Amino acid sequence: MKVLRAITVVFVILYLAAIPIHCISMGSISGMVTSGDNAAIPDATVALWMMDGDVITGLLEIEDNPQYTTNQTSPVVGLYSFFNVPSGVYNITAEKDGYWFFTEAVVTEGTTTANIVIPEYVASEYPAGLGPYEPPERQYFTYVPVIINRTPPEPTITRTSGPDILAFAIAMLFALSIVRKRKKI
Repeated sequence: MKVLRAITVVFVILYLAAIPIHCISMGSISGMVTSGDNAAIPDATVALWMMDGDVITGLLEIEDNPQYTTNQTSPVVGLYSFFNVPSGVYNITAEKDGYWFFTEAVVTEGTTTANIVIPEYVASEYPAGLGPYEPPERQYFTYVPVIINRTPPEPTITRTSGPDILAFAIAMLFALSIVRKRKKI
């Protein structure tokens, strides 16, 4: 009876060790926020939103979300980067002085580039306090999203180190030899 129990325990352990473990792959998103005239926008607020189909389900809870784009203290203005982002489809919004726009990005392993253009944003040509500034007349437009060949990322399966079929077969033969020796005694 003890041998049968020991064999059962060995089989359960080997079975559980042989099950592949599903891992969520991580990636990053980087990009630049620019205006309609291709000028980099410093200190724009960039946020990363989770999506379920075409519905935004909430702000992704990762470090530095939301964040500001780089400003004149950096070598390149208007950059943003999110790290350790789980694989999936995300909505990325950028806002500056009440103007905003968004893009969608599919994150897989590695870095995904998602640049955002805020078409209506125009940086002031005059520093604050130097005189009246007349903002240009707003041009209104309709944004119609078009999704072409959008397929969700395939989940990745990573097999951790563990016994393979050969190790399983060796364990079986060992267990059977123990049972046979017990029967001969």
